Amino acid sequence: MARFRRARKAYRYAGKARRYGGSIGGKFGGIIPPVLGGLADSFINPKSPINGVGSAAIGWFMKSNTTRDIGLYQVGASLAQYIPGIGGSSGNNGGWL
Repeated sequence: MARFRRARKAYRYAGKARRYGGSIGGKFGGIIPPVLGGLADSFINPKSPINGVGSAAIGWFMKSNTTRDIGLYQVGASLAQYIPGIGGSSGNNGGWL
């Protein structure tokens, strides 16, 4: 009887691992989101004034935190150039004052 319970428990945990494991891409699931994010950025960046939108979107939809964070970092760096005194040309020598 104990052997049956162990087998049933192992089967249940294997099902959970399949369900919550890398469901997108199988064995290469960690490779696919960054590659798709890079492809999306190379397609979108020349057409948009804000860089990183493609990586952020791919990371968001594929649930890849690293790809999403890299994309959002690029978006933030691109937006900084539009804020006077931080990254863009504000007409003076820069700085906050």
